[in-house]
Amino acid sequence: MLKVSKNIVLFLFLILILGGSFSQATQTTCQKSSNDIALMKSAYQQLLNSIQTNQKLIIDELNSISAEAELNQGQISKIKILELKNKSLALQKRSQNSSHLIEKLNQASNALLLKLASCKNLK
Repeated sequence: MLKVSKNIVLFLFLILILGGSFSQATQTTCQKSSNDIALMKSAYQQLLNSIQTNQKLIIDELNSISAEAELNQGQISKIKILELKNKSLALQKRSQNSSHLIEKLNQASNALLLKLASCKNLK
């Protein structure tokens, strides 16, 4: 699962964007948008890092199973199969959590883009 610190940064970013007022585009709001962009970039990077970690876990597990099968003339132990099922379920849950976070982050990004468009219209 995503580490708690990553969730906290993403959560704070979502609160900043979705919880803000978009009815008035003031200079303060426009200046704050640059901070929001930095938080958004950090949140996206954390999600990408999580995806890469998941891929590495899958690759490592497949390599481990392949090596065991080679050593045991194509046979895989029941324990290894159970471990594989458990890891698969955990990765599936991580994937669902990531999908949910990506959806929220996309909503927040769209809101930020609207704010930035308002800032541009002020000039």
